[in-house]
Amino acid sequence: MRVSLIFETEAIIPEGAPKSWDLPYYNLVVSGKTALSPGAVLSELKQIESSLGRDLQAPRWSPRVIDLDILAWDEKVISQEGLTIPHPELLHRPFLLKLMATLKPDWRYPVAGSVCSHLSLDEIIHRQIPVDKGLIRSLVFFPLLVGIINVTPDSFSDGGFYLDPQKAIKRMEDLSVQGAAVIDLGAQSTRPGAKNISAEEEWKRLEPIFHFFDHSICFMAIETLY
Repeated sequence: MRVSLIFETEAIIPEGAPKSWDLPYYNLVVSGKTALSPGAVLSELKQIESSLGRDLQAPRWSPRVIDLDILAWDEKVISQEGLTIPHPELLHRPFLLKLMATLKPDWRYPVAGSVCSHLSLDEIIHRQIPVDKGLIRSLVFFPLLVGIINVTPDSFSDGGFYLDPQKAIKRMEDLSVQGAAVIDLGAQSTRPGAKNISAEEEWKRLEPIFHFFDHSICFMAIETLY
């Protein structure tokens, strides 16, 4: 099973709904495998909703403590009483499309005759304007700390501090001890007025650091070469 980001969004309610219904919601998407049929999974989801205190007889769109839906099932198209796959409102929920895309951006909308028929999630999202409508903020289950080291002479905070590869490596070790799970190495300054350098020059700054790299420490190096 994989879990997406969490989006806090404004409530989706019909016109004229009570003001008490206008409450924000947390939304996330999970993907996984099952040997159950779609109908059996839906039945299990309803039982989970009930066990968590949802009133299954409450009016549609009214506040609810939990709302579990099947959004998609591989390339299946199902239309039967009580179950429609893909979810009938999916294309009208840009935030859900965006969450799904964080898990499987190449999934294609399988409904024939739709303007989005056979388009990937990435392609659909690029057609949705705006994709962040109703989005309040995003969160993650397991946040990671990122340490940034600029091996440049002219960056804002640490320009010139870590041009020496040994100093950069020592800083990487310090950041790791402090809890950084990811190290971002920057060899091109992006401050206003900074001079763009070639990919060769960027690599000239990065290569000595990798040459002296201590492989006993696990880092992820992130760098864009122009």
